[in-house]
Amino acid sequence: MLSTRSDQPHQLCLASYWRVLDYWGLVDPDLPDPFSSLMRRVAGQKKKADPRAKHLRPVTRDEAEALLRYIVGHARLKYRMEMFVTVRPL
Repeated sequence: MLSTRSDQPHQLCLASYWRVLDYWGLVDPDLPDPFSSLMRRVAGQKKKADPRAKHLRPVTRDEAEALLRYIVGHARLKYRMEMFVTVRPL
């Protein structure tokens, strides 16, 4: 069991991971971020709404493979490992 202080980087990573999935349009925009409750917010502070319209559709195998090739070929991506772990199961 990790202490609250040592657990915080893991919580930040999970919350960032969800934001990456949301940015790519791979998650339903109506679903709340399951990791947002892990992050401490000021009492009464509302979650910011994302004004961008999202049009979800299934990802094709060709698209997933092309995205994997892009991720593997670009080592300087900020969330490279998170992206790889997300796209690989597709």
